[in-house]
Amino acid sequence: MLENVQKELNAFAKYVISQSRANLTRSKKNSSKQLYNSLDSDLKVYENSFSLSFLMEDYGVFQDKGVSGVKRKYNTPYSYTTKMPPPSKMDK
Repeated sequence: MLENVQKELNAFAKYVISQSRANLTRSKKNSSKQLYNSLDSDLKVYENSFSLSFLMEDYGVFQDKGVSGVKRKYNTPYSYTTKMPPPSKMDK
C-alpha cells in the first residue's frame, strides 16, 4: 500500500512539472530555460505521512502570479514601486 501511494505521488509530481513546463513554453516565458530546467519535486516519506514539495528558481513565483507596474493592473501581491523594473532583474 505504501509503495502505491509513493508511486502515485511521484506520478502526480511528474505531471505537475510537465504541465508547468508546457505552460512556460506556451506563454513564451521560456527564453533562458533557467526556470524550466529548475522545476523539480521532492517527495519525503515518513512513518505516518508523506511530504511533496515543488521546487523552482526564486523568481518563478513572480512568473506564476504576475507583477503589476506602479499602477495596480493585475490581481497579484507583487508590484514595482518605480516606473521601470531594474534592468539587472530582467531575463535576457
